Amino acid sequence: MIYRSDLRVIRMLNDDNKTYFEIPQGKTRTDSPAEAVEHAAVKKTGKTKKILGYRCEQFLIGQGEAETEIWGTRDLRGLSASLARALGEERTGQGTAWNDELTKLGIFPLLANTRLEGKILESQEVVKIEKRPLAEDLFSLPAGYKRQSVGDILK
Repeated sequence: MIYRSDLRVIRMLNDDNKTYFEIPQGKTRTDSPAEAVEHAAVKKTGKTKKILGYRCEQFLIGQGEAETEIWGTRDLRGLSASLARALGEERTGQGTAWNDELTKLGIFPLLANTRLEGKILESQEVVKIEKRPLAEDLFSLPAGYKRQSVGDILK
């Protein structure tokens, strides 16, 4: 996938037959605010630890019977803002309530575990962060790829 928020499009590439199709992205989210907001309480615990060399804070998020533990850092708030812009999510109010809250606090999550009745339902972890410039052509269509319509894909 190639995300192009400047063009408001996501390009899905099929390397097998060198084709792609585009998914247009609107200016705003089409969900109603009631559908977009997930009510959750974000609680800062005061605990800290280092992850990948970054000082992280622990946050607990209650979501019904499930609880999500987030370890995040303020040191990467610029990265968080850049990713949000690249994915077209630079405005709060477009995701979950707890994600918006962490964004407002300038927190970049490095570790997240969601538990229900003591069992881990979902776990996400950033395992490497590498600072380096990326070539412009990385965000362009590879040579020789042909545009395909969604109707062609369904055939």
